[in-house]
Amino acid sequence: MPLHAFIDESSMPRGEGHVYVLGMVLVSSPHIEECEERLLAAVNRKNRIHFAESSIPRRVQLVELVAELPFEAMSVASGGSLRSEERSRRRILSRMFGEQGQCPGLAG
Repeated sequence: MPLHAFIDESSMPRGEGHVYVLGMVLVSSPHIEECEERLLAAVNRKNRIHFAESSIPRRVQLVELVAELPFEAMSVASGGSLRSEERSRRRILSRMFGEQGQCPGLAG
């Protein structure tokens, strides 16, 4: 069954280095429209959901919505020097997909 992958990344300064975080959500084809419709309804005509800037009741609402959606998610974090962000990205992608380019536990 085909999967759709949505990936986002973030790098946060930490002392002399950074913490690099990569998150991935996998949605199977039969559920992609349901997920899109429910998330678009939650956005309320805005382009993005800014969780960190949301009120506590809004955060609860968003977490409840996401918890009900039919998808698999994973995230991996890696720390390093500020100059090693690209190495952190490679290390994380290798951990998520392995050398064969498949996500562990999701290979057919």
